[in-house]
Amino acid sequence: MTQEHAETAPPKGRKRFGRWTVSILFVIGAVLLGLSWWLMAFSGKVTIDQMVVNALGAGGEGAGGSKVVVSGIFWIAVVPLSLGPLLLTSIRKLLASDWKKSLPRFAEVGVTTALVGTLVAVPVGGAAAISSTLSIPEYIDSMTSDVSLSSYYTVPNVVATPEGEPTNLVLIYMESVEDALTDPDVFGADMLTPIEDATEGWDTITLTQPANGGWTLGGIINTQCGFPLRMANPALIGNEINNAGADVETYLPGATCLGDVLEAQGYTSVFMGGANPSFAGKGTFLANHGYGEVLGRPEWQERGETEFRKDWGLSDRRLMELAKDKVTELHEASEPFNLTLLTLDTHPDDHVYSYCDVTTENPLNSIYDCSMQQVAGFLDYMDEQGYLEDTMVVVMGDHLRLMGRNNTFVEQLEGIEGRTIFNRIWSPDGVEFAVDEIDQLSMYPTLLELLGYEIENGRAGVGVSALEDNPGPGSVRSLTQERMDELVLALSQDFYDDVWGVETSSE
Repeated sequence: MTQEHAETAPPKGRKRFGRWTVSILFVIGAVLLGLSWWLMAFSGKVTIDQMVVNALGAGGEGAGGSKVVVSGIFWIAVVPLSLGPLLLTSIRKLLASDWKKSLPRFAEVGVTTALVGTLVAVPVGGAAAISSTLSIPEYIDSMTSDVSLSSYYTVPNVVATPEGEPTNLVLIYMESVEDALTDPDVFGADMLTPIEDATEGWDTITLTQPANGGWTLGGIINTQCGFPLRMANPALIGNEINNAGADVETYLPGATCLGDVLEAQGYTSVFMGGANPSFAGKGTFLANHGYGEVLGRPEWQERGETEFRKDWGLSDRRLMELAKDKVTELHEASEPFNLTLLTLDTHPDDHVYSYCDVTTENPLNSIYDCSMQQVAGFLDYMDEQGYLEDTMVVVMGDHLRLMGRNNTFVEQLEGIEGRTIFNRIWSPDGVEFAVDEIDQLSMYPTLLELLGYEIENGRAGVGVSALEDNPGPGSVRSLTQERMDELVLALSQDFYDDVWGVETSSE
């Protein structure tokens, strides 16, 4: 080596640092590509909040099953951490070898460029993929937004209660049920026929999903608390509220939700679902907000139920049979009640219970039909028992169907604009809506007013009741859709610190 070359050659330490930097970035890029691939396969694009809230409670029986965990480990760890270093080593050896010199100059340059390009493409591609999948640009925008939910949030003020006996409430969330599923031209059949027949003559409203909605607990909190679910102060990662999928003791302690209002009015609230209530902190949320009894997979197993799917839980058939017993028990107690049910037969991955005969080319058509038959049977039972005379019933999807790459009907749903959530509403006193369309956030005040509770300006949470024709100034009804989307996506740190009960002041 000449003296000149020795003086210009980079020190060994610097070269080693450079190699390690490239290696680390390459492997991180591979892991991010694997994470993005896995998320897109199961759920499609998600928010950071959605991933954290759900992922921490996922896996095991009644919480997605081991398949979720195994596939996650495979795509996020095994594949990138095995193939990544192997590919990296191969590229390095090819770049350092002399075989390229035997190629024509243009070919040598092309091969070298391709190899170096791969070194760059993996970390850059991984960052770009996860940025898109987790909607990171939108998340960054939310941190700089000039709007906050605190400017629109209202704790419902009940200014008048119903005359006479209170109306009972049965609230049924149906997993991934949306209006598009009724279109035989798109799906080959109307998959919701049984529930449509059972609710013939009932009222309905165009119900949209907020910009950051799209999963079960998010849908429940949207419709029962009137604001989007997201983490509190992102800087407080160690705080228990940012581990909402784990065994937390409190969930949104600063919020006033449907169950809280009904409890104050003397209602008994019961929740029944097939899955494990501990998933994503759902059981804690319900118990903290007026539900005195929360029943799910662990309770059904203790009672000797056997009709389970391993990944999630009890079948809709058995759930609705148990719900018949519960609604009878509650009705005979002669006290106002709120019975909330959550189905799961139609949750991805597609699972056919033994009671469901597959009579369609695509099994999911039959799965939906079978699930709707079970819900319809429960509604028929209530009608036969005369319970509809003093009970309001709201049947609605918990959210739009997930758009994960592996999920059925993704291609068909991608071609549909303006997708809306299926709903049917029965009230003994009749229903008169002042508007034709609301989003899930406005279902909260709508439920209260349908029960006969007049709330100030028809406002609760961020929402406005569909029965209210004049909510007054400062409500979300005056916002354009673009501005509304910005609002629900806004970080709103002051608001979420309050509802999560975060102490931000230093002592």
